[in-house]
Amino acid sequence: MWVDFEKQQLKVGVDYDAFRLTAVLFFDPKFANSKEIIDLLDYLDAFSANHLDILITGCTLEPPEDSAESVTEISFGLKKGYYTAKTLHKDVQRFESVTSWQFSGEIDVVMFNQRGFKNEYGVSGVARDYKNAIVLNLYRMLTNKKITSYSAFFSELIRFARDYQGDNPTWGISDTKLWIEVKRSLFESLKKYIGFRKFQIRVEDYAVKNIGKGQPWEDGLYYA
Repeated sequence: MWVDFEKQQLKVGVDYDAFRLTAVLFFDPKFANSKEIIDLLDYLDAFSANHLDILITGCTLEPPEDSAESVTEISFGLKKGYYTAKTLHKDVQRFESVTSWQFSGEIDVVMFNQRGFKNEYGVSGVARDYKNAIVLNLYRMLTNKKITSYSAFFSELIRFARDYQGDNPTWGISDTKLWIEVKRSLFESLKKYIGFRKFQIRVEDYAVKNIGKGQPWEDGLYYA
């Protein structure tokens, strides 16, 4: 798990030749329900391990130089991040500048595929595929009872990333969720009629979307 959104590096010992799943988490620690997210960070850091890259926005590894800024320390494992509203604003602006995504102001997760690369000077980085992204508002999903808890959501996500064997993780998640909802809807239809709109609302959360904009590199990826 990475605390500093702008300084993500490749994990040692992880195969980045193939695309792997990445989840970027946007939230304000002062927002309602955020305490559950903060309490999960130790768990997410340990269990995501080499299966899933999780990026935390709004944080830096060093405390801000401006002592007047309101700072929230976020710790997990041996790591510590320093959250400020200014850093979150900068991270949101940066992400919105290269995607069509917009921050809800609540608790958002944006998932996409990424792989490693080295430029002609031997410098390593990550290439992000914003053409195949899943955008979720976890706070609304919890409020609408589409997920039972943030812990359950991330546990399922980590298990998927651990077991997935394909080359396009976001489509894998979308297809898995679609099949689950198809089976659930068929079961419910035996008990009572379920309208298409209700089924559509359930599935559309996990729809794969092209959120890229601007000028990507020739292969359609955005390099960070």
